[in-house]
Parts: sequence; structure tokens; C-alpha cells
Amino acid sequence: MKTSRLVATSITLVFLLMVLNAPAHAQFTSGLTGTVVDQTGAAISGAKIVVTNQDTHVTRFTNTSDNGDFRITALPGAIYTVEVEQVGFKTWVQKDLQLESNQVKSLHPILTLPNQTVSVDVTAEVAAIETDKSNTSREIAESTIHGAPLLGRNIYTSLIQLAPGVTGSGLPAGGAVGSGSATNDSFEQEAGYQLNAAGQRQENNQYDVDGSIAVSASRDGVVNLSPEPDFIQAVRISGATIDASKGRYSGAYVQVFTKPGTNELHGSLSEFHTNNVLTART
Repeated sequence: MKTSRLVATSITLVFLLMVLNAPAHAQFTSGLTGTVVDQTGAAISGAKIVVTNQDTHVTRFTNTSDNGDFRITALPGAIYTVEVEQVGFKTWVQKDLQLESNQVKSLHPILTLPNQTVSVDVTAEVAAIETDKSNTSREIAESTIHGAPLLGRNIYTSLIQLAPGVTGSGLPAGGAVGSGSATNDSFEQEAGYQLNAAGQRQENNQYDVDGSIAVSASRDGVVNLSPEPDFIQAVRISGATIDASKGRYSGAYVQVFTKPGTNELHGSLSEFHTNNVLTART
């Protein structure tokens, strides 16, 4: 009996270690796809694709298929360097490739035969288009978040209505904390906002933070988490043609992506204050 319990405990511990050590890629929804060919247009199979995050230096890699196709998914929004390597060809390099949150970009590397030049560098604007998704959406970048006059320092009340296909004032709905909409500040734990998309009510809106759903389990359209603007890298709002994997709600789809950090220790300190003297009267 003791031996059986020991074996069962050991199996459970091994399983837990495997789960805990598995890489956590599921929260990221960006990716790169494309086809590698030579100068004649023939597909190159077995080419090595190396994608490096320029901020964290985290590297992902894959190899092209027999048709020269490749696809790397579960990438966070960031700036990347992409390298394509194959024996007998020059190394193809694309630097400063800006990949937005929840965006899939297509690349079309063309490998050339070797000569005196070791590698071919391509600027970020070349062959970097999103043709693998059909979305009516907008990404609000970090620079806009920091520069915009956010009402109560709340990203939901001030930014979502900037996206195409989204209407409404963006202000909290209702008037009590229990109904999920007392104030505009970013520390509000449960708030519902007057935002409509695709002809749907605000109860049909979905909110995600870093890939995890943040909608109240008991009240649809109410968000349970409002991150501070200083922590946010980008906000993407989809007003229509949402991906089938996100089909629980039929209204606006709001995705908040927090900053992933870099290899350097840094931080910020800020203060926000407002009162009747500072508030404009209309």
C-alpha cells in the first residue's frame, strides 16, 4: 500500500513539474508567417527562421516546410530581428520589425547565392504586411496612451471609442459600485462602459488583459481589471470580424497588453491629482 502511494505521489510530482516548466506562450497572439524562396521563385525547404525580441533578446526559431512556408505564433507585440539561414545562400536579415499586439505579419524572404557580401539586410517596411487576418480594429500605442488626456487615468473611458466601428460615450454606465460603474479612475475594480460595436449592447463586449479574460462572471460587459496606464504597452480594439477563437461575445473586443519588460532594471514614478478647482466646467 505504501509503495503504491509513493508511486502515485511521484507521478503527480513529475506531472506538476512538467506543467510548471512548460513555456507560457498562450497569452500572446501575434505571429509571423511567410514563404522563403530563391531568386528564381523556387521554394527553399529546411531554411532556419530565427526571430529575436530586440528588448528581451528572447529567441524563437523554426524551419521551413517542403513548400518553403513557415509560421511562428504566440509572439508578444515588440520589435524583432528576423534571420533566415540556409546552407549555400546568404543570410537574410530584417531588423527593427515592429509587430503589434494581436497582429500576424507576412514576410517573403528571397535568398540569394553567396558572394563577397555575408548577409542581406532589409528595412522593416519591406514585405511586412498583415494579410492573414481580417479585422476591423485599431491598436492604441504606448505613445498615444501616455500623451492622451485620460479621464481619471482610465484607458477604457478614454481610448476605446477611438477605434473604427465603436460608438458610445465610453463613460461608466449606472451609478453604484454594486452595478459595476461608480467612478472613472483606473482603480475601479468592476466597471461597465457605454461602448457599442457591431450593433450590440455593452453587455456583449469582451475585455482581455494579456490574453486572460477580464469580464465579470456574473455580469456580462463588466470588466474586473483596469491596469494603470504606466503599465500598458498597447490596447487593441476590434469592432467587427472578430477571430473565431474569441467568439464568446459579439460586441467590441478590447485587448490590453502590459509591458513585457527588458533585460535592464527600470521603473517609473507618477502622481495623478484632480479636484473641483482643476476640473473644467462646461
